[in-house]
Amino acid sequence: MRPKAPRTAGRLVEEIFTALDEQTVVVPGTDAAALIVPSHANSLQAVLDSANSSQ
Repeated sequence: MRPKAPRTAGRLVEEIFTALDEQTVVVPGTDAAALIVPSHANSLQAVLDSANSSQ
């Protein structure tokens, strides 16, 4: 950025990061995924543990 805007590069970078920090995106299904994914992970871990103990 500095080669294109040497006098304002620092301020522009700060403003860009401030704007990015303020942005939020809510994806439909996020709450459901937060409930379902850990449950599936636990189920898969149980299957893996069972398979490993059978060997």
